[in-house]
Amino acid sequence: MSKLQRQEDEMYEVAYMKLILPLCRICKHHHGQIYGGVELVCAVHPYGYSGDSCPDYQAKKGYK
Repeated sequence: MSKLQRQEDEMYEVAYMKLILPLCRICKHHHGQIYGGVELVCAVHPYGYSGDSCPDYQAKKGYK
């Protein structure tokens, strides 16, 4: 992988991470690992929930 390709991948990753709903990050279903440049958000919604509030959201311990 070239240096330019790595930089492009990093820029894509940062842009993609900003699209994930902030509540996903504190949900107990959140996985968050990146596979092949794409984040597996959770088992219920692999690419993240596309609406305003996820019906499957359950806060991790210590969060509301």
